[in-house]
Amino acid sequence: MSWEEVKPALEELCGDIHELAAPAGVTRAIVWHRFGRSRICGDNQTVAAADRIQLDLYWQRSGDTLQEDVYALLNYYQVPYEEQDTAYDDDAAMMRCILQLWVL
Repeated sequence: MSWEEVKPALEELCGDIHELAAPAGVTRAIVWHRFGRSRICGDNQTVAAADRIQLDLYWQRSGDTLQEDVYALLNYYQVPYEEQDTAYDDDAAMMRCILQLWVL
């Protein structure tokens, strides 16, 4: 699945998605940036070039389901991802989950 297909689904899910940084005052958002490409092999040994996308999920309310909702969306679309970290971000004064995706 391409980033151009995944991004609109994330926008529908969160409603507040930004490239590189979120504006001040946001309390729930997805921030993304492209940071490279990887070569991946499928079951049939075909090599494909995949874009690497980092998603930073931010939320401020206890019980917010943004993280679980994004996981469900990525699983539904079969987008490979890896969670790098989930912790409180002092600078943003919010929870932050860092995900890295591979999209074709």
